[in-house]
Amino acid sequence: MSSIYTEEERLKRREYYQNTKEQCLVYQKQYYQNNREQSLAYTKDYYQKHPEKRRAKKLKEKYGMSVAQYNQLLEEQQGKCVICKKDNVILGVDHNHKTGNIRGLLCNSCNIGLGHFHDNQNLLQEAIQYLKKIEPQLETP
Repeated sequence: MSSIYTEEERLKRREYYQNTKEQCLVYQKQYYQNNREQSLAYTKDYYQKHPEKRRAKKLKEKYGMSVAQYNQLLEEQQGKCVICKKDNVILGVDHNHKTGNIRGLLCNSCNIGLGHFHDNQNLLQEAIQYLKKIEPQLETP
């Protein structure tokens, strides 16, 4: 998408904003407080019309990744959950909560499962041993 501003105009606008950033932020905050319902309605309407923008914003804010990076990871995983290998499901971004590093894409069930074990490998090993002990017939050859 091309800009409605020339490069020179864009640079002037950026410089103006940098020089008046604090005043702009105060104004934006006041405007939002005075027009909260209208602002929320506009945002909701905008994201309903442009769901790809909402997704891109969420990926960038929450995980620091672009839609292109998500799609590349999805392609590398052949569209499947890293753990259970299910495909044709929505895959969420799995990340280390301490470091923020992205580990892969998981289905909701696997992502929640890891979360319940607090990403603790020892607990997961204990769970595996427990299952093997009480239900040995479920072991695969």
